[in-house]
Amino acid sequence: MIAMKLGWAVLEGICVWLTLYYGSGGALALGAMLLILPLGSLPIHLCLRKRLRVRVEAPAMARKGDEGGVTVWLENPTLLPALRIRCRVTARNQLNGESCTQHVMTWAFPKGQRRASLRLGSEYCGRIRISVEQVKLYDCFGLIGVPCGCTGEAHMTVQPDTFPIRVNLIPNPDSQEDSDSYSQDRPGADLTETFQIREYVPGDSIRQIHWKLSEKTGTLMVREFGLPAENQLLLVFLSDKSLSPEQLDAMLDTLVSVSSELLRQELPHTLLYDGTLHEISDLEDLEQTVHTLLRSAPEIERTAAFLQEHLTLSYAHIALIAANDIPVAEELSQTGCVSILFPDAGALPEIAEAGRVRIHAFRADALRAGTLHFEL
Repeated sequence: MIAMKLGWAVLEGICVWLTLYYGSGGALALGAMLLILPLGSLPIHLCLRKRLRVRVEAPAMARKGDEGGVTVWLENPTLLPALRIRCRVTARNQLNGESCTQHVMTWAFPKGQRRASLRLGSEYCGRIRISVEQVKLYDCFGLIGVPCGCTGEAHMTVQPDTFPIRVNLIPNPDSQEDSDSYSQDRPGADLTETFQIREYVPGDSIRQIHWKLSEKTGTLMVREFGLPAENQLLLVFLSDKSLSPEQLDAMLDTLVSVSSELLRQELPHTLLYDGTLHEISDLEDLEQTVHTLLRSAPEIERTAAFLQEHLTLSYAHIALIAANDIPVAEELSQTGCVSILFPDAGALPEIAEAGRVRIHAFRADALRAGTLHFEL
């Protein structure tokens, strides 16, 4: 666009110089034509500005760092030509606010449509809103721009990454919770229910040994505890707008990785974010919940207020995924075990021992291919 304007200015200057110094009639006619052409296209553009239509197409899903092919379609339903159209396309990550802008130049013949292609993506997960926010019609030299009222948008979701992690459930001797129903297929950590009795194998906890039965049989026997069928785990996503995109990304990767591993072990659980509880019983629940989470910036105030109002949540284990200190962590630990998963590589905050149950602090970057121990 700038090159065309400079070209026009140079040609117009040459015509003026030839006319003044040599009295050239041809130069005068050419100079007049160069002035008339931009002004002559103005009435055409004023007629077209309310008739043009725009449509945006983008892939539904993309991976971090990959650029998806985005197509901007412009339709001209009139008999007038649109020789130069400039579109401003903005891609905004609705989760972390990151945005970038590109400009597309194209044209549209009478009674026809034209497409322009570009590639857009994001290094971070989130729902990307791709919108044509401004369309302008220009003359052939790009001097006079007439804004159009047409806009269009599409959405592309960049999914969080998952990393391998093992969640190991261990019995909590202080747990007083009883369940009405238990899994018939898997052992768990509820001391009040027996899943099965078997022979001791190296690695079994000493407190699982059934001493009376071992004495009768002459062989060490251990008792495997029951796995409650209802949700006993609560994952809390504590994020706010002050976090960097890298921190927010790491938190989401941690959330999805832990939740996916729990589902792999057939362990239903609950997710809390923006002050709302979401029951996660299968991968479809997780996908729908994450899709909703990626659509807007997180509001930690709602979740913090929910936790402050519900300090006696009836969950055996609460895992807080956060990047800062959690003021209510020690209070929550009075009714169950609490783990804190910190996503960045900085120093972990110092957390004092709670009254009845310890608070475990983890760092998410150290959990890759590692193991989390959740007490139930």
